[in-house]
Amino acid sequence: LKDDYEGNAGKIAALESDLAEAQDKLADAADDLGKAESDLAATSEELQKVLELAKDRQDVAQRIKEGFEQAGIKADVDSGTGDVILDFGEEYFDTDSAKLKPGMREIIRDAMPVYADSLFGRDIGSGKISAVEIIGFASPTFGGKPVKPRSLDTTNRRAVNYNLDLSYERARSIFKYAFNPKTLKFEHQETMLPLIKVTGRSFFTEEVNPEDTGNLSREEFCKLYDCFGSQRVIIKFDLKEKENS
Repeated sequence: LKDDYEGNAGKIAALESDLAEAQDKLADAADDLGKAESDLAATSEELQKVLELAKDRQDVAQRIKEGFEQAGIKADVDSGTGDVILDFGEEYFDTDSAKLKPGMREIIRDAMPVYADSLFGRDIGSGKISAVEIIGFASPTFGGKPVKPRSLDTTNRRAVNYNLDLSYERARSIFKYAFNPKTLKFEHQETMLPLIKVTGRSFFTEEVNPEDTGNLSREEFCKLYDCFGSQRVIIKFDLKEKENS
């Protein structure tokens, strides 16, 4: 009996050790599960915030689009982002110029009050808008040749720098006209002013195949990429992320 007792005691001790190890593993698994649930909850909350922000952006974009249509203003409004490309038609800046033409001033006078009301009027409130950006673009050519968007050689850098400066000056001309109370006054003008950013983006590189810049003449290149149409001005807004409830 003594031998049996000692043998069983050893087995019991081993079982107790296995049980303790299993309990430790179970506790670790419970911790991992709790962490996974916490991470999932945080991810779900972040996803919900992203979805709500996207929905708010689409709502504002729709208001901009409807406002422009009702006012008879020609513009391309992205229904997802709310980015606006104003249609200046043949009244766009002259080559190498940042001076506003009379037709451009007229379009800005019509468009900016509607745009401001779409962002800050009615039930929207200024608290949702974090920034308004005016982005200028120049033609993707310089000195009669297409600009190479990815080249860092001296000649091409000079072309890119020139177009970048021109793009900024064009966007700045629109800003100076739209926010000079001597030339234009509209509701929410003072609310929008501190949120304005003015940016130059040279040319619209997203649409240019780099291989074409070295193989095509200016005439061939501009037929393919519409050099005149690429000299656009984009107005876009950003929204503040919602705080955790």
